[in-house]
Amino acid sequence: MVDFLLFMISLFIVFYIAENLVRKIFKISKRDKTNFKGINSFHVWGKKILWIAISIIVVFTSFHFMLTLLFILLIGFDAFMEWRYKRTDKEYIVSILALLFIIIASSLGDFLNIF
Repeated sequence: MVDFLLFMISLFIVFYIAENLVRKIFKISKRDKTNFKGINSFHVWGKKILWIAISIIVVFTSFHFMLTLLFILLIGFDAFMEWRYKRTDKEYIVSILALLFIIIASSLGDFLNIF
């Protein structure tokens, strides 16, 4: 349990630093994540469906692999919609960074038997 907490805390710190660095390099302004409404109705409904699927997996099963795939799909969907419809904001770069961190964290966690 302590290994898991240290692993997650270190990942959050590294991601925070990497996100701020990417935002400085590409001159991306911070968005208010609490008021994110979605780009269009397809984006909103897609996110709702994916969050429902994630909730069902968490409540009724313990499939770590499926949960990881759904999070990758959710963030990948966000990155694609941001790239396709709001390319000038460059927010999709941060979403791709988050996607890479989830893939790396999941791979490292499985490799080190932390999960």
